[in-house]
Formats: sequence, C-alpha cells, structure tokens
Amino acid sequence: MEWLSATVNAFLVVTVGIRAVNYYQQNGYRADGAKKLKKTAVSMSLYGVVNAFVCYFVYCVSTARGFENGYVFYLVFCVGGAVWFYFAHREKHARTPLRLTGRCMRFLAAYFAVSAAAGIAAVAAGRALSRNGVNLSYVFLPLTYMLSPALGALAAAIIYPTEQAVARIYTEGCKKALDAKTDLVRIGVTGSYGKTGVKNILAAMLAKKYRVYATPESYNTPMGICISVRDMPDDTEIFVAEM
Repeated sequence: MEWLSATVNAFLVVTVGIRAVNYYQQNGYRADGAKKLKKTAVSMSLYGVVNAFVCYFVYCVSTARGFENGYVFYLVFCVGGAVWFYFAHREKHARTPLRLTGRCMRFLAAYFAVSAAAGIAAVAAGRALSRNGVNLSYVFLPLTYMLSPALGALAAAIIYPTEQAVARIYTEGCKKALDAKTDLVRIGVTGSYGKTGVKNILAAMLAKKYRVYATPESYNTPMGICISVRDMPDDTEIFVAEM
C-alpha cells in the first residue's frame, strides 16, 4: 500500500502547492522576483516539517495499538492536513485567481509527475532502510511536502522548452494578425499600478466614436495579449492592450 500512498501523496503535495502555482502564474511561471512566492515556499516547507512528525506519529500509534492497516490512519490524517492547509491559505492567494489555462494544466501535470516520482523514491528508500518491523516509508513520504517548492520549480523547468515552443507559435501568429490590419490603431497601457483601470477608461471613451477592442479583464502577459488578438473582431479600429 506504500505505492498507493505515494500516488495519493503526490496529489496532496500539488493541493498544498496550489497557492504557489497561483503566484507562479502571476509571475509568468518564473520563480525569481516574487516575494509572495518565496514566503509561500517557506510556509509550505514548515508545513512539511510538522506534517512529517505528526503523520508518522499517527502511523506509529495506530500500528502500536494493533491496527494492521495503520497506513489508513496516516492517509486520513495526510488528507485532512492538506485540506486544512489549502483552505487556511485560500484567502491569501494572489489578487487574480488561478486560471486553468492550457499552460497551467501542463504545469500541474508536470508538478504531479515529479511529486509522484519523489514519493516513489521516498517509499523505496523507506522500504530499503526499514528495520524491526518499522516501516520507514511513512517517515520519508511526508518529507515530500518540504520539497514541494523545489518540486514546483523542477516542474516549471521540465516544461519550459515546450512552453517556449508554444509561445513562439502564438506570438508569430499574433504578429501576422496585427500586421494584416494595417489601419488598426494600437494602444499599449504599461506601468506598475492602474493598468486595468486606465485601459477600461480609454476603451470606454474611444468607443463613443470608434470600434474598440480591449484585452479582457487583467490579461497583460504576452500570451494573454496573443489570445486577445486572436479573439479580436475583424472590424476593430482601435486595439487597447494592457501590457
């Protein structure tokens, strides 16, 4: 059952890491320059330390009391801990909610894969080092929560080449679409704060006289702008982009 536990554990690691994924998305899936992401990584690591001690304590107590399926108690506590962590930090997510885009789904799939690999490695090490009937798999398995930030960074690195290729396809298509609209007026709104508000005000003012299309919501990444250009009506006269 350790292998099943490793699979379930991988899902829980990703659940605990959802807040970090949210910050990854807001930072263009880069780990650098994101203070909130770093703080999240610290809290996830601390959770991993506490989880490792408490979960193994639950497993040992249940086994010592004669429960042959002590791993069930371990898994129940693990699930409970992950759910608690998720809801306790739900309100602390980035201002913009996590969007399950194609890139996000690929990132989550890679995150799950590397978490499962880490869990399998932990179980294998635990089984190899087990002594006197004490299953050390349940000592090493919870430690994967401590590695969750590193596993997320590894997942981002693994899918990076694929994402670069996808980005090139989108950006080249976007450039061709814009070049084909020779009479289109293009306005880019940049800055640290207030981009969305300024964009919406400009779009509302210009729409009194022209056919205006603006990037939706707070789309401001290169990929977000590419998607906006793809969805832009053919009769658009002014394109307002938040960048």
